[in-house]
Amino acid sequence: MRIALIVGLMVSGAVVAEPGTWRIGVFDTREAGGEGVGPRFAVEALVKAGYQVETFADFSPLTLAQFDILWLADMHAAGPQPEDWRRQLVAFVQAGGGVLQSWHHHVLGEVGLGIRRVFGKRQMTIVADQPALQGMADFAASYGDHMVEQLGPQGTVLVKTEV
Repeated sequence: MRIALIVGLMVSGAVVAEPGTWRIGVFDTREAGGEGVGPRFAVEALVKAGYQVETFADFSPLTLAQFDILWLADMHAAGPQPEDWRRQLVAFVQAGGGVLQSWHHHVLGEVGLGIRRVFGKRQMTIVADQPALQGMADFAASYGDHMVEQLGPQGTVLVKTEV
C-alpha cells in the first residue's frame, strides 16, 4: 500500500486515471449526524472543476465501493458509524482507492496528525513528484486557516505550507 500526505492524502498506486474520470465521494458530516460545517464548499469546488462528485454519510464497504477517492473535509466527529469504520478506510486504500484528509480532520494517524492551527494566507510549495500533482505549480492558498502536521509513519509530504 502506498500512502502519501497532501494535507493528509492517502492514495494507492492504482489511482492514476485522468482526474475527470475519478468518482469522488465527499463525506457529509451533517447528514451523518457528526460535527463539522458540512461538505458544501468541497462539493461546489469539485463540481466547478468538472469532477464527478457525490456526498456520502457512512463508511460501509458498499458505500465506499462507489468511489475512487474519498474527501473527508472538516470532520471533527464522524457521527454514528460502524465500530470498524477507520479499518474500512484503510481497506479502501489497500483496494486501490484514495483518501484525502483535510481541514482539522485526522482520522488516519498513520499518515499525519494536526498539531497546531495557524492563520493567514500562506504559500503552498509542491515538494514531491506524484501523479495527483502532475502539472501543478506552487500556489498561494485561498484559505486562511491551516494545520501544522506531524508526519505519520506511513506519510509522505507532497505539498508544504509556509508556516
